[in-house]
Amino acid sequence: MVEAVPDHLVDQYGIVDVASSPVEGEKQTPKGSGNEIQLTDAIAALQKLENVEAYRMKGQTFDCGSKIVLHYAVEHPKLGEEFKQLIKELNL
Repeated sequence: MVEAVPDHLVDQYGIVDVASSPVEGEKQTPKGSGNEIQLTDAIAALQKLENVEAYRMKGQTFDCGSKIVLHYAVEHPKLGEEFKQLIKELNL
């Protein structure tokens, strides 16, 4: 799933290189929990039309909305120490 972002924000997102801009999709997926379009609902709808494949990753993964993402920040080889200092300055 991708979305267009302004040029000045591309450094904040993963970027795809495509030959042509994809057509907007998922408009037929009704809003679900939290009045949001849910990926799980879209996958279930797609399964009614065709096979859906999955890729099982190696290693540990974290949801990008999870607080456990801090794990990656403090362990980052270049930014970890700076991030730890920022946390200390917050006096949490």
